[in-house]
Amino acid sequence: MNQKKIEQLIYNYTFMLREVIRLESMYYGIDSSPSNRGVAQYGLEAAMPKGSAIRSRAEMDAMDRRELRMYNRIIDYRAKIILIEDAAELLENDVHRVIFDCMTDGMSYRSIGQHLGMSRNRLNESRNEMIEFLLNTNHFNQKSQKGQKDH
Repeated sequence: MNQKKIEQLIYNYTFMLREVIRLESMYYGIDSSPSNRGVAQYGLEAAMPKGSAIRSRAEMDAMDRRELRMYNRIIDYRAKIILIEDAAELLENDVHRVIFDCMTDGMSYRSIGQHLGMSRNRLNESRNEMIEFLLNTNHFNQKSQKGQKDH
């Protein structure tokens, strides 16, 4: 994985997180909206079995192409999210950690620079140092190759 791909992956973190939640709610039928949490059921509804949100092998075999694409995207995004979260733990420099967190939050370089009190050039240098450090750890190369072999 090259420097530009790692940078794009870090910036896409928030998008992938939201997309996994959206796809899981469609795929598994899970409604994660706050209005449905903590609602008690009474009478026969409370006594009836609820079923499982996880699909059985028979259901997996009967899925149509769209559902299969959706499922594969969920798996792919989850792997990338874990990859990014693990990379954050490798960073030793506090400034790099803050830049990384701001990037995963989707902040622009201008707002990150203002947040850290850095010029755009100094921010670019620090960001490049951070990504270069992650490249040198081979974290992204090892994990992305494992992910490609698993699929």
